[in-house]
Amino acid sequence: MKGTTKRSTIRTVLFGSAIALWLGLIGMGAAATMRWEFTPGPIVGAEPLTGSRGLELVMVAHPFCPCTAASLNQLRDIVVQSQGKLRTRIVFVGANMGSPSPNERAAQEIPDAGIQWVDAKQAQRFGAITSGHVTLYRDGVPIFEGGITASRGVVGDSAGQRAIETALRGQKPIAAAPVYGCALTPGESP
Repeated sequence: MKGTTKRSTIRTVLFGSAIALWLGLIGMGAAATMRWEFTPGPIVGAEPLTGSRGLELVMVAHPFCPCTAASLNQLRDIVVQSQGKLRTRIVFVGANMGSPSPNERAAQEIPDAGIQWVDAKQAQRFGAITSGHVTLYRDGVPIFEGGITASRGVVGDSAGQRAIETALRGQKPIAAAPVYGCALTPGESP
């Protein structure tokens, strides 16, 4: 009987340890996911746009970044609400593969938005090294840089969206907001 109690105690301790380990791993995974979801990309500063007049918005995007789908959705809503006050261009980084990527198809649904393709080095003139990076220019001068989502892949109210709406009302927006997306550097996958 004494041996049975000892085995039962060992099983209980092992079972409790396994549960504790399992919960610890879940916690570590959740923490890593949260850190990834809420860690913004860097903002390096955009160059002025020569010859630009009025408000012009440039979004730089990776054609396959899943996070950027939300940014494009958010941008579509902003452009529609601007009622023609905002010239918009989506700049994709990489080589145009001929057949539209998911993000290029979403960009094509944004009214009157121009689409172009550049390499990662050219994208940096817009201050972009993270997909979904937006630069808003007034008469060619950058007045806002960053993202228009609150975290990776999340559509809804964000500091970047409010900054653009502020500029559309003729007021001075905040200068920057966090940008969440995949790296635009060559060779890295989204």
